[in-house]
Formats: sequence, C-alpha cells, structure tokens
Amino acid sequence: MKTESNKILENIGAFLSVQKNALANTAICNTSDVLDIIHTVRESLERIARIETPAASRAKFNLWSYVDKNEYRPAMECIYCDNGYKIASDSHILVAVKESYSPEDENRIYF
Repeated sequence: MKTESNKILENIGAFLSVQKNALANTAICNTSDVLDIIHTVRESLERIARIETPAASRAKFNLWSYVDKNEYRPAMECIYCDNGYKIASDSHILVAVKESYSPEDENRIYF
C-alpha cells in the first residue's frame, strides 16, 4: 500500500475510535450520526481505492472532449499544435499533451 493510503487508514482508525467513545457515552444512538460516520468512512475508502488503482497505461487524453464549445468563447473551441504538443483550453485550464502530428500541422489551429 502507498504511504498516503496508510495515512488515510490511520485516520479512519482514529476517527472510528473517537466516534465509538462518543457513541458509548450517549444513552440513545441517533441514526443520522451513525449514517454520517458510515458516509465519512466510505469516502475515505473510496479515496484509497482511487490512490491504489493504477490508471490505464494506454489511456489517451481526448483534447476534443476538453475544449469548451461555447458561442461566447469561440477561441476556446480549438486545438493548437506547437513544438510537439497539442494545446487546448476550457478557458480555465490550459492543457498541453505531447502527441505526434504531421509536420505540416505545426503552428496550426484545428477547429
């Protein structure tokens, strides 16, 4: 397991210990409190799953699904090729992906 995952497990253990003591000191256990505890632990376990699950080794980033198709920002609806990179933006984040393309596409904008 990765270090970050181990830390999350330690945090879950500490959290559950505190919650166990808190629930032991109450006469009646509130269902919503228990559901909150379960939800918190579930989120942490999902985070561990995301950390421990390797990304697909051959997954290819699709720039066309990334660019913003918006009539108010027509400049953000394209991909620009420069110096071995295909570059796109959704007006908030700029993405550059090293990807092969033909030499005549250098400094060309795809719409």
